[in-house]
Amino acid sequence: MPTCRAHTGILPTSTSDTAFPYRRTSTDIVFDVKTLLWLSDTVRTAMSDKDSNRSFGQASDSLLRFLERAMLEESIGPAVLDFATIKQAHLDKLVAEMIEFGKHETASSARALRYATHAAQLQRLWRTRYKAQYFTIDEIRTHDLVATGRLKGVRFVETKKHGNASIA
Repeated sequence: MPTCRAHTGILPTSTSDTAFPYRRTSTDIVFDVKTLLWLSDTVRTAMSDKDSNRSFGQASDSLLRFLERAMLEESIGPAVLDFATIKQAHLDKLVAEMIEFGKHETASSARALRYATHAAQLQRLWRTRYKAQYFTIDEIRTHDLVATGRLKGVRFVETKKHGNASIA
């Protein structure tokens, strides 16, 4: 399973930070896909919750540390998030939704705008680094699901009535 290694600094330095689980080895903090997927899902759920105060949820501090560290390492290297990690942890979806979230927040929400700005910068860096692969990430996910995932063996056929796909 792909991992993301980030050097200590901005990221949590004690195991008491339960909002963002991680494994620590000597001087490095190692983030795995499962941890990053947890962060992505937690933040995306909080942003979509209409009853909340329209924030990034319980993981907002961890999110900021992650965004800052990822931007730093993408900018000055070595970049530690490989494409498989971004794809499997849905980090592309996270940054895209954060950008949209920031567009709809009022100017008084400086924190949301700051996070959205970081997300936009990180998205630009990933698009530059991965090029076409990043732009087709949803198609790659779909292909993986059909080839080896939960959709293996499922066929989609076009119906004559409205031209919509249906499951055969």
